[in-house]
Amino acid sequence: MQLKQLTLAVLTATSLLVACSDEPKKSDKGTKTEQTAIKAADLPQKAEDRYRANLALAAETYQKMYAQNPLRGVQKYEITASDYQRGDNSATAKSTLTLEFAPHLFGGNNIGAVTLDSHDTITYNQELLAKGIVAHVENHIDTEHMDSLKALLKDQLHTSDANIERLANILKNLKSQTDLYANGDAVATAEVAPFQVQEGDDSLDFKGLKEEVRYNSKTLPEGILDFSVAVEPFTFTVTDKKDGGSATIAISPLKGAYSIKEDGTVKLKVEPIKTEATAKNGLTIFELDGIEGVGSGAKYDPAIMTYLGDFEANVNNIRVTHNGEQYHVGDINSKSNTQKTASGNYDSGAEVTFKIDGATVKKIEPSIPVEPQSLRVKIKISELSAQSQLDLLQGVNAFQQSLIIAAKTSDVGYVDKDKATAEATANLEKSQADYEKIMQEKFSAALQEAIKNKTRLNYELEGVTDSGKATFSADVGIRADSATPPEAWQKAIADVQNNPMALQDLLKNNLDLHAEARINKSLTDKLGVSQFIESQGAMFITVEGEDYVAKLENDNGTLKLNGKPLPF
Repeated sequence: MQLKQLTLAVLTATSLLVACSDEPKKSDKGTKTEQTAIKAADLPQKAEDRYRANLALAAETYQKMYAQNPLRGVQKYEITASDYQRGDNSATAKSTLTLEFAPHLFGGNNIGAVTLDSHDTITYNQELLAKGIVAHVENHIDTEHMDSLKALLKDQLHTSDANIERLANILKNLKSQTDLYANGDAVATAEVAPFQVQEGDDSLDFKGLKEEVRYNSKTLPEGILDFSVAVEPFTFTVTDKKDGGSATIAISPLKGAYSIKEDGTVKLKVEPIKTEATAKNGLTIFELDGIEGVGSGAKYDPAIMTYLGDFEANVNNIRVTHNGEQYHVGDINSKSNTQKTASGNYDSGAEVTFKIDGATVKKIEPSIPVEPQSLRVKIKISELSAQSQLDLLQGVNAFQQSLIIAAKTSDVGYVDKDKATAEATANLEKSQADYEKIMQEKFSAALQEAIKNKTRLNYELEGVTDSGKATFSADVGIRADSATPPEAWQKAIADVQNNPMALQDLLKNNLDLHAEARINKSLTDKLGVSQFIESQGAMFITVEGEDYVAKLENDNGTLKLNGKPLPF
C-alpha cells in the first residue's frame, strides 16, 4: 500500500473507533435528584446498565438513520459486550464492533463481517457521580487480534504487511473514552497520537487528531448531536517514480464543529483552511477563510432518509497563490430546504451560487471579453413520495449491481472456458439479467408513483457577468387538473416496449412543461454573437425588450415554441 493509502486507512479507522466509543447533544451534569437517586450499593449495576445500553445505542441509531437506504455502504453496524467483570469501583469488559459492508464497495465481493475488539475499563465512584457521571469508559483496541480487519486491508485494499503493522501500532496508541452521565448525556472523545511514516522517498508526519461527540441516549437516534474535530498540522511528501520529481504538501491545523439541537437549530463552523504544496514548479498555496452554516427546523425523517428543515452554508474567500501571485477565486453559498407537505409527500430544493472574482478570470484568460460575476444553480422537486424515492434508490442499487457483474463477465471475455468457468459465467449472466429486471421494475414503480402524486421538477441556471446575464429554467410535471387514473399510466408503462404510442399520448395530453432560455442583448453584443443569433436563430428566438428569448411549453397536448406550434 502506498503512503496515501496508509493515511486514508488511519483516518478511516479513527472515524470507526470514535463511532465505536460512540456518537453525539450537549452534555450537562446530571441533576442533584438524578445523582442522589443512585445509592452507592446500586452504582456498579447502574454503571453496567449504562455501559451496555450505550453500546446498544449504536445499532439503534444505525437502524433508524441508515439501515433503510438501499445504497448504504455498511449493511450492519453493531457493538456488543462480553466478559463483563465487576469490581467495587471499576469493571472490565470486552466490546466488539461488527461491520458488514455492502458488496458494491468491493467490486461485488461479499467479504463477510469485519470485527474489532476493544478491552474496556469502566470506572464508577462517588467522586465521578458528584460530577453527574455514572461511568467513565476507556477503550483500548485489541491490536493482537485483528484478523478480519487485516484480511480486509490485505485482500481488498492491497495493504502491505509492513503498513498493516504500522496501522496496528497507531491504533494501539489511540485514546478513546466516554463519560456516561446520570441524565442520559454522554461525551465521547478519541485522540490519535502523533506519528511518522517513512516509505522510501515518501513520508508522512502526522501531529495528531482529536474528536469529540456529545449526545443524549434518548435523542441520538433522532440525529441530535454535537461534533467537533481538531486535526494538528501534518505534512507528507510524495515522489513520482517516473521522473523522480517530488511534492511536499503541508496542511495547517484544521478545526471544525457541527451541531443539531432538539429545537431544530443547526450550526456548522470550519475555521480557516490553508494548504501549501511545494514542487518543482514552485510554491502553491490554497486558502479559504472558513465555512459557516446555519439551519432551522431540522428533524430527521426516516421515511425519506434525510433531515427536514432549512440550511444555508457559505465558503468564504477562496484563493490560490502561486509563487507569490495571488488569485482570488470567490465565494460559494448553498441553500437547501426539505419539508413534508399536507399530502404526506415532500418538497425539497437546493440552490448553489458560486460568486466568481471576474478580475481573476480575466487575469487567467485575458481573451474573455466579459468578467463573470456569479453562477447559480437551483433544483426543486415537489410532491415527491417516500415510496417513489425508495423505488428510485432500489433501482439505482440494482443498476449498480448489474454493472459490477458486467465487469466480471467482461473480464472473462470470449476466450475458451472450461466447464466450471462456463457455468460460473452463465450464473453471473443470469444474475445480471435478474438485476436488470429489478432495475426496470423499480424505475417503473418510481415513475408511476411520481405520476400518481403529480411530482414536479424545477430547474434554474443563471450566469451573471459585468455585461449582462443568461438564464435557463424548466418546470415539468403532470398537470394538476389531470384526471387520467393511475391504472392507465401503469398499463401504458408496462406495455411501453410493445406499444410506445400509448405512453406518448398520455404524456402529450397530461404533461405540464414550461422551459425558457433568456440572454441579455448587452451580453451577446459583448460576446460578439448578436448578429449570428438574429440570422441563424430567428426560427427559435424572439425578442422581449432587451433580451433574446426562447420558450417551449406543452399547451393541452400541443408543443409550442414561443407560442407557436412546432412544425414537427
